[in-house]
Amino acid sequence: MILSVHFIAGSAITKLIPNKLIAYPLAFLSHFLLDALPHTDYSLKGISSGWKKQNFYESVCSLVLDLLFGIAFIIIWAMAFDNFDVWPALIGGFLGTLPDFLNLIVYALHNKNFLLFIKGHPLTDLEEFKTKTQNPYYRFHHFFHNKKEPSNFVGVLTQIIVFLISLIILVK
Repeated sequence: MILSVHFIAGSAITKLIPNKLIAYPLAFLSHFLLDALPHTDYSLKGISSGWKKQNFYESVCSLVLDLLFGIAFIIIWAMAFDNFDVWPALIGGFLGTLPDFLNLIVYALHNKNFLLFIKGHPLTDLEEFKTKTQNPYYRFHHFFHNKKEPSNFVGVLTQIIVFLISLIILVK
């Protein structure tokens, strides 16, 4: 699932559940439950090419714009409706996306990818990493992903539905 949907869903959980000691862990856990739904993702294969290649920046821009959309949406939505506190919503949104950032750290540590990155060399191929890594966190996260690749229609529709449900929660 794309980052902005995870972000907005995590934010909606903090609005739905007033007790933040319960809401924040649930926002984090929502990431895994949402990943179990059939969904499509944009390609991040360019990440493994290294920062000297154009497709690296295309992948990074996709990630950054996706995350910024989620953040901006929550800030604008909170100002427009003034029915929830923006800071807990932003924290919930961040926690909703945190599992993917933890995967990024796992990938950076795999086969010293962070050193290869600094040197501008290509990193471990992302598909190879996905199939060969034995990292327990990555395996746990990957366990929740839908095993069948859905059609683009179903994959996008699922995310639209999650987005709309989150909007309804944020409006009320």
